[in-house]
Amino acid sequence: MPISINGSGSITGLSAGGLPDGSITAADLAAGAARSNFGAGAVLQVIQGVKSDSDTISASANTWYDTGLEATITPSSSASKILIMANGHGQPRYNESPNSPVSFRVTKNGSSITGKFGFNTAGANSENQASSNAIIHLDSPATTSALTYKIQILIPSTNTLYLNRSYANTGLEMRIILQEIAG
Repeated sequence: MPISINGSGSITGLSAGGLPDGSITAADLAAGAARSNFGAGAVLQVIQGVKSDSDTISASANTWYDTGLEATITPSSSASKILIMANGHGQPRYNESPNSPVSFRVTKNGSSITGKFGFNTAGANSENQASSNAIIHLDSPATTSALTYKIQILIPSTNTLYLNRSYANTGLEMRIILQEIAG
C-alpha cells in the first residue's frame, strides 16, 4: 500500500516501525506521550521540596509536629509507585533531656504511611551538634490524583527541639525527593 498524506494531515499506508530510527525525538511527542513507552521501574518524574529555615519547637510529649518539609506529586498512572527519600536534622535544647530519641515519619495527604525513623540525639550534650536521619520509603498509592507527602517529627518527652539546626549552628537544609516509578 502506498503512503499518502491527506489534507487533514493524517498518514495512511505507514506500518508500525516504518520510519527510520531517530526520525522522531522525544521533543516531537505530545507532553507525557513518551512516558507510556518506558518499562516498569523507569523514573517518570522527580519532585523536590527543600526546607532551609530552622525552627525551635516547644514540644509536648508524644506529639507529632509538621516540620514544614513537603512536596506534592501527581502520578501519571495508577500503577506507578512513589519513591520517597528525605532527610531531617534536629537537636533537643542543650540543657534538656540530652538523650531523648527523636523520630520522623512520612504522611501522605494527612495520614501516616511509615513507621518511625528515629535517631538518638546523643550530640545534644554539645551546643554544636545536630543529629541527622534519612527516610527512604516506597509507596503504592494506586491513584492519579495529587499526593502531598510531608515529614513529621516526634519527641517522646516534653522538651524544646531545634529543628534543622543545633543550639549554636544554623544553615542546615532538609530535603524530600519524590520519584514516580513506572509500575
